[in-house]
Amino acid sequence: MTELDLDLAMISVVVKADSCDLTHILFASVEADSGLESNPKAMGDVEKFGLVPALLTSLQQEVGYPPSQEVLSGEKPFMLGHCLIRLLATGFCESVGDVPPWAQDLAISAANARASSRALLSRWRDSSRYYKAFDVVSAWVAEALRIDDKLESYNYASLLDVATFESVERSIISELAHAIPQAAAADLNQFADAIAARLDGHWASRHKDDDKRRQYRTVYQALASAIDLYQWQQAHSSGLHFTSLEEIYKAYETDLYRFDQAYRHYWAASRRAHVDILKKLDDEVEQCYANWYIDNLAKTWGDRIEAEGSLANWRIEGVLNQQQFFSKHVAPVLSRGSKKSPKQRVVVIISDAFRYEAAVELKDRINEKRYSEAVLSSQLGVVPSYTTLGMASLLPHKTLEYREGVVDDVFVDGQSTKGTAARNKLLSAYQGIAVTAEQVKEWSRDEGRDALRGQQLVYVYHNIIDDRSDGGGPSEADTFKHVEDAINDLTELTRKIMMHFKYLDCTGDG
Repeated sequence: MTELDLDLAMISVVVKADSCDLTHILFASVEADSGLESNPKAMGDVEKFGLVPALLTSLQQEVGYPPSQEVLSGEKPFMLGHCLIRLLATGFCESVGDVPPWAQDLAISAANARASSRALLSRWRDSSRYYKAFDVVSAWVAEALRIDDKLESYNYASLLDVATFESVERSIISELAHAIPQAAAADLNQFADAIAARLDGHWASRHKDDDKRRQYRTVYQALASAIDLYQWQQAHSSGLHFTSLEEIYKAYETDLYRFDQAYRHYWAASRRAHVDILKKLDDEVEQCYANWYIDNLAKTWGDRIEAEGSLANWRIEGVLNQQQFFSKHVAPVLSRGSKKSPKQRVVVIISDAFRYEAAVELKDRINEKRYSEAVLSSQLGVVPSYTTLGMASLLPHKTLEYREGVVDDVFVDGQSTKGTAARNKLLSAYQGIAVTAEQVKEWSRDEGRDALRGQQLVYVYHNIIDDRSDGGGPSEADTFKHVEDAINDLTELTRKIMMHFKYLDCTGDG
C-alpha cells in the first residue's frame, strides 16, 4: 500500500465513505444543506487531519482536477463546491462533445481527464445510495452556472447524451412537445428513439422510483402516445376513405382502433403528469383526435350507412351481431361435453363501457401473464346503442322486447333484465347465476368454490368505467384513468376466475 493509498483510507474513515476510492469519498463528502459556497463538515475534518494534499493529489491523478497554487500551498482552503462545479461543467462538455465559451475556464482540459470526469459522474448517478445527493449538487451547479440560459443555444439532439443537469430534461421535453404535431414521419421516429433513450437515463430512470422520476416517465409516456397518434394520422394522410361499412369495420379492427388507444394513453399520462409544459400539446392532440379522426370517421361511417340503407337491416357480412353473443359464443361451449364432464362451464364477464381498444390491451396483458391464452374477436353492437339494451342482448334469449311506459328495462323472453337479481332469475333456467365483480373479488378460494358449485353458466357484471365516470366533474374527466383501472381489475379478475373455470368470455355492453 502506498502512502497515498493509506491517506485515502484515512480520508474514507473521516468522511464515512463506503470504500477508500476517490469516487466514494466524494459521494460521502456532500451534505444536502452545505451548498457550494461553504465546505461540508466532512471537508473540515479532512483539513484538520492534514489530509487535503492527498485528496488533491488523487483528484489530479484520477480526473485531472487542477487546484490553484494558493490551494496547493495552503494559502487558500480547498473548496469542494468549486471542484464540483468544474467536474459537472466538464461532464456536460464531454457529453455534448464541445467546450462552449462559457465553460472554457471551467472544463478540465485534458481529454482523458474529461472522460474520467464523465465516468465518475455516471457512477454517482448510478449509485442507489448517493444518486439523490447528485441531484442536489446538480441543482446547485445549474443555478451557479445559469444553465437554463445556456441551454437555449442547444437543440434536443445535441443534448441526448447529457445527464448532468435536470434542466436538460426539461429542455428536451419542451422541444419535443412543441415539435411533435408538425413533425414529418422521419422526425417522429427520431423523437420516439430519443424518448426511449431518455427513459434509460438518470432523470427518468425506470430503476429509480421517486416522485421526480415518476413524473418525467409519465411526461415521456404522454409524448410517446402523442407520437403514436400523429404517426397513425400520417399513415392515413389522404383521409379515411372506404367503400363499404364492412371495409370500415375491418379497418377499425386492424388499425383504426389505435387512434383511440393512443388518445387514451396520452390523456391518462398528461392528466397524471399535470405539468404546464404539455398544455399546448393537450390542445393539439385534442384537435387531431376530435376534429380530424372522429369527424372524418363519423362522416365516413354515416355516409356509408345512408348509402347502403344499413339501418333497415343492421348487419355486416361475416360479423356477429351483439344479440347473437350467447347463441354463437356461449351456447356451443356449454354443449361441448365429454364423458367426464357432460357439459362445459362458462363464465361471461360484461364490463360496462369497455371499448375494443381497451380489450386489445386486456388481451395482451392476459397473454403476458401466461395463466391463460386470450383471443379477441368483435361483434356489431345493437342499435340504438345504450346500456340497458346492450346488457339484455348479451343474455340467453329468444326475444327482446320493449314495453310501453317502461323506459329503463328491456325484457328477455318476457322477463325483466333490470338489475342483478332479475338477471340471476333468468339465468337460473340455464343452471346459471348473475353476480357482480365486487362479489367475486371478495370471495376467498373456498368461498368461490362453494358459490360456483353446480353452476354451468356465470355472468359477472363489471362496472368500473361508467360507475366512476358518470358522476360528472373531476370524476368524468378522469375516465382515461378509469379505463386503465378497469384493465388492471379485469386482468386480476380473469386470473381469479380461471382457477375454477376453463372457458371465459369477457365483453363490453355495446
